Amino acid sequence: MNKNFKLIINIIIIIYLIYFSSFILGCKKKKVQIQPTPTPTNTSVPSMEKIVYTYNGNLYWINIDGTGKEVLFPDNYSKWFPSVSPSGWYIVYWVQKNGFYNLFLGDLKTKKSVQLTFDEEKIEEDIQNFRISNIPAWSQDESFIIYSRNKNIWKITKDGYNQEAITYTHNCISPSLSKDNNIVYVKIENEETYNLYIRNIDYQNEEKLTNYNNKKVSSPCFSNDGKKVIFALNYGENIDILLLNISDKTTEQLSYDGKSLSPRFSYNNNKIVYTNFIDNKYQPEIWIMNIDKSEKTKITNDGGYSPCWLYRILTEPLPTPEIITQKESKVTEPIILETPPVSKVIEQQPLPTQISQQIPEELTVKLIKKDNKLLFYPVIQFDSGLANIKPEFYNVLDNMLLLLNKYESPIIINGHTDNQPIHTKKYPSNYELSVDRANQVKKYFIKKGINASRIIIKGYSDTVPLLPNNSIENMYKNRRAEIFIDIIKAEEKKILNDLITPTIEKIETPTPEPTATPTPKPKNFIEKLFKKNRKKSTVTSW
Repeated sequence: MNKNFKLIINIIIIIYLIYFSSFILGCKKKKVQIQPTPTPTNTSVPSMEKIVYTYNGNLYWINIDGTGKEVLFPDNYSKWFPSVSPSGWYIVYWVQKNGFYNLFLGDLKTKKSVQLTFDEEKIEEDIQNFRISNIPAWSQDESFIIYSRNKNIWKITKDGYNQEAITYTHNCISPSLSKDNNIVYVKIENEETYNLYIRNIDYQNEEKLTNYNNKKVSSPCFSNDGKKVIFALNYGENIDILLLNISDKTTEQLSYDGKSLSPRFSYNNNKIVYTNFIDNKYQPEIWIMNIDKSEKTKITNDGGYSPCWLYRILTEPLPTPEIITQKESKVTEPIILETPPVSKVIEQQPLPTQISQQIPEELTVKLIKKDNKLLFYPVIQFDSGLANIKPEFYNVLDNMLLLLNKYESPIIINGHTDNQPIHTKKYPSNYELSVDRANQVKKYFIKKGINASRIIIKGYSDTVPLLPNNSIENMYKNRRAEIFIDIIKAEEKKILNDLITPTIEKIETPTPEPTATPTPKPKNFIEKLFKKNRKKSTVTSW
């Protein structure tokens, strides 16, 4: 009986365990069925691809199959060498007016364009030569643009401010920028030899990538991963497209017709778009070719130069334009300013302690005693080889004008350069450059209402440096224009009164009863500067 009972109990336990195990497994299966791994039915991302290019001074875009051609930012000025931003919403390009070329930024969402540079200088070969091609390049975050002018590489923010030189050797053109901020560019070694070089944008670690003799490389362009560079090679009357592997510096020739130039990668690097003269040497056309050379297609039949690839993800939210409204212009009216706009004040560098202690804190621009003159601080600084006033200094000059417009005392403007030699048609030497820097400030003052007869300009070349020219920072500080008020005797008292006690419109209010407590006499900073027979001033003279 006991044996049978034990057997029955064991059978029941086994049945229970089997049932319980099945229940657990069933729950797990059910759970997996309830929460399956999602599988997308369509992995493609909606996007738009177009080719942006120029021809006969107009800017166009066209679909990659050759349909849907449209003109962009139409006006009466010639446009050249466009470059599309990584998001596909902005285009930066050169505009030519009266022989001067400047960079413009086009916003494809607002259909407006703004002017970024204001250089009044005749164009050189590095911009207008189609075999060289000077296409600007974008940073990955679209915060700044690099480009070439006067055979140096320059950097400028997308809003047109903080223009600065990256190279200073006057032999660098056609830059391209990678995602990790490496620059590949063309260096002119002699009249017949141009080679590719690479460096980081923030420090000089230059490396030579090609070693051609009596040949000219041009139009380099990074691949999206920054590991390859596509470029054109001029040899004799021919020009072809090559692909360079940066790691081992090996090259592969992609075209053999001797008529192909200005190549640019597609967004995924599997194709290139380029200009070709094979059908008509007087009318180039835009072509697309697979990077493996398996197929190529002509997409224009009525001419095209300097193409670049536009790729835009359509599901991506629209970026907020960072365009300064004071520089905006209508599509039909690109901005060419006669009088520069007022912009933000540059960050002022601290003065020596013995000077800053004696400067009235209420002044936006400060004054420094130098002999019998007052020197405005900060001074106006310039980029290498240029005399145009940078936009961040407009507000500084406007604040100077608040004082200068009140008086008749002469204004002296001294122009200075660093010790880097210059030899161009406009500036045969640093002396002419220093004079023009002073003259540009004079022209600004005259446009703002100052009588031209009050202004005296002088050029000092590199003979009066503030600091040794032994660093990029010091050279920038030496490239300057200094503005002085040369106080005449008849205005000395007026200037003292105005600067110490600003003029305030009289308001009729009840006169308070006089008090017996004497009011302490305020310290008079300017009066001390001009007081005769005083002890030698502690103000440092420059």
